[in-house]
Amino acid sequence: MKINIQFGDSIHEISFSNYDIAFVGEPIDDRGNAAINYINTNVASVIFLNYVPGEFEIQINDNQVPVDDLENNLPQLNDSNVLIDATTIGFVELLLLLQLLFDINNHNFSILYIEPASYSKRQRNSLLHFRDFDLSIQTKGYEAVPGHALTIDNEVHQKVVFLCGFEAERMDRVIEDSEIISKRCKCIFGLPAFKPGWEMDSFANNIHIMKAKDMMRDIDFCGATNPMAVFDKLSTTYQGLDEDDQLFVVPLATKPMSIGACLFLASKPKNKVAVLYDHPQKKTGRGIDVGKWHLYNIT
Repeated sequence: MKINIQFGDSIHEISFSNYDIAFVGEPIDDRGNAAINYINTNVASVIFLNYVPGEFEIQINDNQVPVDDLENNLPQLNDSNVLIDATTIGFVELLLLLQLLFDINNHNFSILYIEPASYSKRQRNSLLHFRDFDLSIQTKGYEAVPGHALTIDNEVHQKVVFLCGFEAERMDRVIEDSEIISKRCKCIFGLPAFKPGWEMDSFANNIHIMKAKDMMRDIDFCGATNPMAVFDKLSTTYQGLDEDDQLFVVPLATKPMSIGACLFLASKPKNKVAVLYDHPQKKTGRGIDVGKWHLYNIT
């Protein structure tokens, strides 16, 4: 697999292809609106996707269908030049789309992502909470993602890799709600981050949980905007598994890091790798203004 990465401070620094079809989600901030405006202007066929947690169904424009019927309710994608807007599409929708593209052998597609210039923070009076970001309203809890689920079982040797973001409570919840063994956990942080200093926000927010849960044995770093770096880190961990071992990925970090996780999950045997995801409801206005544009051309 190869990923050609373009990035720039504006849309004018990115060279786009002529796309046959684009997949988008609901815009909730300025950067989402910027992505949708570009796509609606330049791509004739635009499809809205929204996964419905708990029902194992996905909304395709105005229709809601079982996830297993996703391919049957989409246009032919085999020979289509596909653009996925990861700015607005969520993790599960991205994973399901990439799995479909892998399954039908679509070997060339692109993923657009726009950074925020900043993130919304909670209003706190104490300096102790100045790193608290206001990104999610609530989470649905850790529910299975169709096609990417295995059971946490202490009788099977399982490695759990956390892609760490700002919201430490999400890490804490998966540990409390499952039978994860802390000594089998790996934590990966985005470094370099979107902006200098943001990696310290992520590390500072998670460190107390990692210490309390005895998860300081295996810590690693990779670029927060580089999906291939995440793919390579996960692949190295995967290659170190024994024949009967399993690997779980917990994607709590940046969307580019989640793209790398989705590419990894889509390309590996489903009896060996799985995802743990808590389906957060993202807060409207979580991203402030428009930051760098990224286009990932994947072959």
